[in-house]
Amino acid sequence: MLAGLWEELRREWEEVRDDPRPPVFIIVCRNTRLAKVVYEWLAEDKPPAGIPPASIKGFRNSDDRLNTIRVDSKVVHETDTEQAKSDEARWMRFTLDTVGKTEWPKDLQGRPIYPEGFEELAKKLKRPLHPPGRDVRCIVSVGMLTEGWDCNTVTYIAT
Repeated sequence: MLAGLWEELRREWEEVRDDPRPPVFIIVCRNTRLAKVVYEWLAEDKPPAGIPPASIKGFRNSDDRLNTIRVDSKVVHETDTEQAKSDEARWMRFTLDTVGKTEWPKDLQGRPIYPEGFEELAKKLKRPLHPPGRDVRCIVSVGMLTEGWDCNTVTYIAT
């Protein structure tokens, strides 16, 4: 039901807003196991037994677009303390930091100003240089809303 409202809002934003950023839907799950099931249902079109497929195309991931991400407080803590144990965890931090951002700030010559380490990591992982959170429309999380997080495109939170 809420996802249907999100879809209506997304269409409305596309029609009436000059802002190209999509609204963001956050689902806070009780544990990582449930978050994995919800993520697979929404992002990968793999519903659990007895549950109909999610028909929310805006949440489905594709080879060239990451619309839904799954993250938990462990990943966030690891990356916040700069103790990221993997390149993927570091990439997740850049993704979370750029949800709702369509481009990087620019210098006086119009060149993008990347965060420290981003350009090297993007090249290593063979990822595009745009903000990795640019296309995120849904965040499936566990234990994420205990501290502040600045993303002004969040329109719905379900727990």
